[in-house]
Amino acid sequence: MAHGMPDDSDVESDSNVSKSLDLAELAVRLGALPSFDRRGDVIYCNDFRAGLGLLAAASSSGGIAQNLCNSNALLSGISLDMLAPNTEDQYANVYFEIVLGQTKSVGIEALYTIAQPAKSISLRMEIIIGGIAYYFAVDVVFATGEVLAYNQAGVWVQVGVHTCLTPDAQWLQSFKLVADLENHRYARLVFNNSTYLLTATLPYVFTVATNDSVLVELRVRSGAGGPAEAYLAGVILTQNEPL
Repeated sequence: MAHGMPDDSDVESDSNVSKSLDLAELAVRLGALPSFDRRGDVIYCNDFRAGLGLLAAASSSGGIAQNLCNSNALLSGISLDMLAPNTEDQYANVYFEIVLGQTKSVGIEALYTIAQPAKSISLRMEIIIGGIAYYFAVDVVFATGEVLAYNQAGVWVQVGVHTCLTPDAQWLQSFKLVADLENHRYARLVFNNSTYLLTATLPYVFTVATNDSVLVELRVRSGAGGPAEAYLAGVILTQNEPL
């Protein structure tokens, strides 16, 4: 029997939990930031109990501040209020940059609620390895049901259809993007209870003159009917995701 695990841990099959014998399992049992997808090793997480930390918050207009508040929060009691400008396709975003270790895969997960109707929500990762930038981006459009990915041609292509058409302000939602660094392609997108395999899609690639790193960003985009607003409850960055 694995130490600290149930008696049947070596035979029980779970679809969204990877068995862990070390720090990941311990962290969950001690009440660390919750995750809807516990695959991968957590290397950074933030639920705003100590402020923004590595995260920077802004908007596409540069004129709207994002504020920490206590609405729709998780264990910390604090969330980030993301308010986008009142213009269609403008957005509020949070982002951070970090140096990755030796890993074949990386994932970013966001936990959020929608306070005012949003046109879409997107996750983006710009991963720089040896002067080459691999740009991964996915966008979930609420009104039409489209799930989009940004491909190697610099074009948004539809990779799936979702069913969360009218997200309620009290619905805590999960959004996770995983990139396959070994094969330089998308791996999967997990949106709430749906998983989209994206292995046939390649990221947009370009050259840069900066050091190896990963830049992660979450965007909430406004529609034609008014400003979008979301409460970001947590951000989780992982590596060594199973492929």
